[in-house]
Amino acid sequence: MGRVAKGVSALIPGLVVTALLMMVTVLLVAGVLDSVKTAVELNQWRAPRYTMRITWANLIDAYGGPSIELRLVNEGSEALYRLEALEVIVSYESSGSRVVEILRFKGKTGSWTPGYWSVLSIDVGSVKLDPESHPYLRPGEEALIVAYMQRWPDAGTLITVTIISPEAVKAEFSLVR
Repeated sequence: MGRVAKGVSALIPGLVVTALLMMVTVLLVAGVLDSVKTAVELNQWRAPRYTMRITWANLIDAYGGPSIELRLVNEGSEALYRLEALEVIVSYESSGSRVVEILRFKGKTGSWTPGYWSVLSIDVGSVKLDPESHPYLRPGEEALIVAYMQRWPDAGTLITVTIISPEAVKAEFSLVR
C-alpha cells in the first residue's frame, strides 16, 4: 500500500496544477474575447453618421485655368468635421491619355493653383459662411468647392470628381466637357 499512497500523493499536486492552468487559460480567453467585443463596439461608435453628395459640378475657366466648381452637401445626421482632410480626385482624358489628379487642400483662394482644391464658401440656406471660421459641414449645409486642374480635358471627354473623407465616405459626380 505504500506505493499506492505515494502515487496518489504525487498525482494530487499534478491535478491541482492542471486545474489552475485550465482556469488561467479560460480567464485569458475570456479577457481577449471581452477586448475584441470592446474594440468592435468602439469601431461601431466611431462609424460616421454623415453622407456626402455632390449635387452640381461645372467645368470653368474663371480662375485663370481649368477648374471645376462643385457643391458638396452633407446629407447625414452628424457634422463632417475637418473639410481640409477630404481627398479630392479628378480623372479625365487629356491629349489622348487618362489623367488622374489627386488634389491637395489649399485654404480659401480665388486664384488658379493647379493641383489644389479649396472651399470658397459654406452655404446654410441663403447665408454664406467663411470656411476659415466654419471649417466643417453640418447636416444640410453645402460647401462650394473649386478644384484647380493642371490641364484641360479633351473635348467630349467624361470628367469624374471623387471626394473621399478620412472615414471612407465617398461622393462622386461625372460631367462631360
